[in-house]
Amino acid sequence: MTSHPSLLDIETEALSQGIVSGTGRDRPESERDWLLFCLRFVFDALCDLRRIRFSDFAGEVSFKEDGSPVSTIEERVESLLRRRVSKFDTNASVVGEELGGEIDHQGISLAIDPIDGTWSFVNRAETFTTTLALFRQGEADLAFVANPATGEIAYAGRRVSARLLQLGLADEPSQGYDLPLPLSAEAGLLVNLHPCRQMGSAVAALADNWEAGNIQLVKSSGGSPVWSMLDAAKGTCTYVNLWHGKPADPFDLAAGLLLVRAAGGDVIDPSGSAVSAIEHSGPFIAGIDRANLRKVAEVIRSAVADL
Repeated sequence: MTSHPSLLDIETEALSQGIVSGTGRDRPESERDWLLFCLRFVFDALCDLRRIRFSDFAGEVSFKEDGSPVSTIEERVESLLRRRVSKFDTNASVVGEELGGEIDHQGISLAIDPIDGTWSFVNRAETFTTTLALFRQGEADLAFVANPATGEIAYAGRRVSARLLQLGLADEPSQGYDLPLPLSAEAGLLVNLHPCRQMGSAVAALADNWEAGNIQLVKSSGGSPVWSMLDAAKGTCTYVNLWHGKPADPFDLAAGLLLVRAAGGDVIDPSGSAVSAIEHSGPFIAGIDRANLRKVAEVIRSAVADL
């Protein structure tokens, strides 16, 4: 563990670079500019959502056509990003869970899910995140995942090492850690399962393999898939998501994928193929322990004949 400046100092550093209060310049100078811009945004979002979580107001909740919940707080966070991006880079675009948009395959786009795991947020659970991915020419380039409940911000990139920043709580200073964390080898063998009713045979197969001692303890978590992918990047589990439904949007998986891979792991489908950041559909497995990834993928592949 290495001492890291307060997350408030990240905000100060960003301001000192003159990258947040700019005047709509056509092209920020470097990847560092974007890294600092995004770090400041996710820090601000984390602080805002953290205050809301510990207050009596979590926003008004309504339901989309697919039955998923949405809070008015989510649109507020996404709108904040859009305003800041428009001042920072007039050529950049934003794709959001709440307000839409499309990836610009010729330039820079930011894909955001303001609150991934809305039910967790509304019910004051820890399993929600704010996720942000920066795309360059259609490829995920930088990733940011904030958990307001725990005070964590993780970031990584294709040319940026995976890091975890822990907000200083009480009188403790903020801390910074390289990912994956220095855990025991057995930690990565824990299977964290995000189940799906339509994939009951895969759930049963994982449970059978646990009982047989072929894999370690199976636990089940809901909420934000990217929250569990952050755990996978830490090295604390192998994450299994039995995804069944519409193809992934840019704001769904891109940040988690990049974070796990920058930490030295991978995200694969049951056939062993790498999962893409956009339009993936179907189960996936994420983790640092590649042998365990292959083992779990084989269990799922054998259980579901049409994969």
